[in-house]
Amino acid sequence: MSCPHCETTGKIRTSKTVTVTYRELYYACPNFLCGHTWKASLAFVHTISESACPKMGVQLPKAPIPVPANDRHPATHAVTPRHNANDDEIVPGKAVAPDQS
Repeated sequence: MSCPHCETTGKIRTSKTVTVTYRELYYACPNFLCGHTWKASLAFVHTISESACPKMGVQLPKAPIPVPANDRHPATHAVTPRHNANDDEIVPGKAVAPDQS
């Protein structure tokens, strides 16, 4: 994390575990002309892939299931199959004769 004042990359000097999913980090700017120190936080957001050795009693939120881009908005009109300009009318259950040209 960069120092918000001089933009030098800060160094984590210490950290403190608050919960299984939350940690407090204490930073110091290594730029001696700046000298800024600050506290930041690091939080668990969600599981992407389940652990192969889960810890008993630890309940972590899972990532939301992604929705395919074309399924985000329902169709606004009925979708009908397209046919080529030279195709005969397609009737369900009726065999189509092969082209005899």
